[in-house]
Amino acid sequence: MRIRNALLVYPGFPGSFWSFQHALKFIDRKAAMPPLPLMTVAAMLPREWKIRLIDENIEPLTDADLAWADIAFFSAMMVQKESFFTLVSRAKRAGLCVVIGGPYPTSYKPEIEERVPGMVDHFFLGECEETLPGFLEDLESGRARRIYEGPQSGTRIMTDVTRSPTPRFDLVNMQSYATMLVQWSRGCPFDCEFCDITKLFGRIPRLKSASQILAELDALYCLGWRGRVFFVDDDFIGNKKAVVPLLEAIAGWQQKRGHPFQFVTEASIDLAAYATILRLMRRAGFVGVFVGIESPNDAALTITVKGQNRKRGMSAHEHLLKSVRIIQQHGIEVSGGFIVGLDGDTEFDSHVRFIEEAGIPMAMVGLLGAIRGTNLWDRLVREGRILKDGTHSGDNTAFVLNFRTQLPREAVFEHYRAVISTLYEPTLRRYFRRCLTLIRNLGPLEVGGYGSFDTWTNLKAFIRSVMWQGFSRQGPAYFLFLARALLYRPRLFPLAVMLAANGYHFEKVTREAIAAYESTL
Repeated sequence: MRIRNALLVYPGFPGSFWSFQHALKFIDRKAAMPPLPLMTVAAMLPREWKIRLIDENIEPLTDADLAWADIAFFSAMMVQKESFFTLVSRAKRAGLCVVIGGPYPTSYKPEIEERVPGMVDHFFLGECEETLPGFLEDLESGRARRIYEGPQSGTRIMTDVTRSPTPRFDLVNMQSYATMLVQWSRGCPFDCEFCDITKLFGRIPRLKSASQILAELDALYCLGWRGRVFFVDDDFIGNKKAVVPLLEAIAGWQQKRGHPFQFVTEASIDLAAYATILRLMRRAGFVGVFVGIESPNDAALTITVKGQNRKRGMSAHEHLLKSVRIIQQHGIEVSGGFIVGLDGDTEFDSHVRFIEEAGIPMAMVGLLGAIRGTNLWDRLVREGRILKDGTHSGDNTAFVLNFRTQLPREAVFEHYRAVISTLYEPTLRRYFRRCLTLIRNLGPLEVGGYGSFDTWTNLKAFIRSVMWQGFSRQGPAYFLFLARALLYRPRLFPLAVMLAANGYHFEKVTREAIAAYESTL
């Protein structure tokens, strides 16, 4: 099959806490992050191909795009599946060769074949660095197979990520996004019951070289990017020995260029035990870390195999609170993931108390979903608790459960509604109180910062924040928060404005989710 023009298509996301669609309006951006998997695939395609990347979160896939292309590549996560089905069907009806891969196709191939029968020509299951070159040869010779299965956890040696190319950042309009992405490692040393990371990528983190990462940062820098860069590692400190020289290299790179980037990442809570790593993260320009806290209750953490969130001789609440505070004192904001519906949790006021005491403004609270292939899924199957079809939307902010919970189903829904409506109530009074706790807890900034108002974009964001929040029912709490932030920590005022904009988003998404739930009652 001769290919001249290739489409790489990324499906749209539904609105959720993670989409930040309401906050993005403050800075004239259309999406939070670009599709890193497809940009990486693009870097492995033949140089003679013409490539067009369409992110449905930025711009629609048009009939003209389909008419131009010979082949279409799709990547998707479960939460994108409705958009994914629509786009795959359109591409096939247009006569294109359809190729799909990513987390959702890898874990839910039977569901895809049932929803869009006959629409997919080639499946890529698992990582594609090992299999894509062979596919391209097979495609050219007319011998391409329907299924290409990459190395997966527990089967054979995993992909060597040192052979992964620098993503094609040039294929996207950077000014449409709030954050750019890079990835240093794949895999996680922990095996939390509800998570599929270890099934997809293994428990031994595989690392790119420091030179690869600096090359990716160079590519972003040369293309004009300035601002936030998200290390999308499953656990950035999964290899604690190797992360030290990486951070030293990044710190040197940043210093030579005047600290153009502010980094955020994901890590396990035991980051708090490594002062050297925390100090290096700040030197390198890390300003935020997302931590899977899930629950402050010992019983729930034990059942879901979240041992890294517990410490002998202390309650989970005490240990987690102390750890969050240590990270904050190193100048790094902690945002957290929390789950409603875990076995072992019998009440959820403790979640709210912990979030408020810890000063976590961005508390991503969602209902538990059982993902096919996880240890949780296997246990619930054995216990006969998976609901009839077992499907899940992938959107953990929706009022959806695909298994029988220990507490009555309606009780779990009501607990969830109570938690999010308390954390993000309409006036945002409690939210702004958490923001102020964070700002007071944050340690001094050694280098870089959280942004400044030296650009027209940031100034517009501040003006819009005043107009949209100051003159609403959030106004009293909003102005009080900004005044106190300016008084206590004037250097952190840009962070205060950003937190306020995020609160605007969280409150709207909460109201939308609750309204959708109440419409079903």
